[in-house]
Amino acid sequence: MYFGPPIFAIAAYLFIASTSGYAFYTTLTSELKAWSKSRSGRRLQQLQGYQLRFPMFGIAIGGCGFLTSALQIFGISPKFSLTIAVPLSLGIGLAIWNQLIKLLNQLERGGVRSLNLEEVSLGDVKIPDSAFAPERRTPSRSRENENNSNGSVQ
Repeated sequence: MYFGPPIFAIAAYLFIASTSGYAFYTTLTSELKAWSKSRSGRRLQQLQGYQLRFPMFGIAIGGCGFLTSALQIFGISPKFSLTIAVPLSLGIGLAIWNQLIKLLNQLERGGVRSLNLEEVSLGDVKIPDSAFAPERRTPSRSRENENNSNGSVQ
C-alpha cells in the first residue's frame, strides 16, 4: 500500500524542530543574561537541567522525524529511514549537548574571559593561498591575446 510522499510529516517535524530550537535559544540567552548579573555558579548548574534538556530533546525528535520523512521521499523504506535517522540525530544531539556543557563549565570556572573558543573548534584547517588566488597573467601575454583577437599580428 502506497501512501505518497510524507509532505505533511516533513512540515510537522520541521515545525517541531524550529519551535524547540527557538525555545532552546530564548531559555539559554535569558538564563545567561541573568547569570551575567548575579555570577552565580548555581544558576549555570540549573541551566544544565530540565529547562534546556526538554527543548534539546524536541530539536532531536524534530530533526529525526524530518530526516526520516525526507528520506522516504526518495523511496527509502520507513524502517531503513529510521535506521539512518535515529543514530544520526542521537549522535549530533549528544555532541551538541556535550559541547554546551563544556562551555557552561568553562564559563562557570572563569567567567566570559575564560572562554577559549579555539579549544571548542575543529582546529586549524590549512587551506593553501593558491586555492583562492586568481590566475595571474603576465602583461605581455594578455596584450598578445588581445592583439590576436583583433586580427593584428605582432
